[in-house]
Amino acid sequence: MSPLAALVRKEMRVELRSLQGTVAAAMLVLALLLLLRFTLTNDEIARARLAPAILWSVLLFAGLGLLTHTALREGDRGTGEMMLRLAPLPRATLFLGAWAGNLLLLSGLTLLAFGFYILLFENSFGSAWPSALAILLLSAVGVSAAGTLTTQAAAPLPGAWMLGTLLAIPLLLFTVVEASLRALQALLLDDAGIATALTLLLLYDLAFLAGGAWLSELAD
Repeated sequence: MSPLAALVRKEMRVELRSLQGTVAAAMLVLALLLLLRFTLTNDEIARARLAPAILWSVLLFAGLGLLTHTALREGDRGTGEMMLRLAPLPRATLFLGAWAGNLLLLSGLTLLAFGFYILLFENSFGSAWPSALAILLLSAVGVSAAGTLTTQAAAPLPGAWMLGTLLAIPLLLFTVVEASLRALQALLLDDAGIATALTLLLLYDLAFLAGGAWLSELAD
C-alpha cells in the first residue's frame, strides 16, 4: 500500500471510529437548512436562483467546521509529528493524505446536504440535479485543499476553532465558491457561461491543491 493510500485509510478509520466531527457537521447542516427554511417565505424559496446561495451558506460553515475538527484532532494527538519520526514522509505527502481524507468526508457531507435540501426546499434544479451535485462535489476539492491548509496552520494557535474558518472563508469566497455559484446559476438559467465557470472552478481547485502541498514543504 502506498504511503498516500495508508494516510487516507488512517484518516477515515480514525474519524469513522467516533463519528464526532461527521455527526456534528451533519446536525449543523440540518439545523442551518431548517433555519433557512423557516426564515424564507414560500415566494422566496420558489425563486430557483436562491438554491446555490442556500446550499453554499450551509456547506461552507459546516464543511469548514468538519475540517477544523480533523485538524485539531491530529494536533491534540500529535499523530502528524509521530508519523514524521516513525516514517520520514515529505510534509507534502502528509498534506495530500489529510486533503484526500477530508475530501471524502466533505463529499459525504455534500451528498447529505443536497439530500436534505431537496427534502426541505424541493428540487430547484429539475432534471439537471445530477449536474448540480457534480459541481458541488468538484467544488469540494478546492474547499478541502484550502480548508486543510488553513485549519492545520491555525491548529496550534489559541482560538483555532474560529481562526481556521476565518482564514479559509476569504480565500474561498472569491475563488472556489464564486466560481461554483456562477456555474450553478448558469445551470439553472441554461446559460452558455457554465463552461467558463467550470474552467475557473477547476483551475482554483488545482491551484489550492498544488499551493497547499508546496506551502507544506516550506514548513519542513
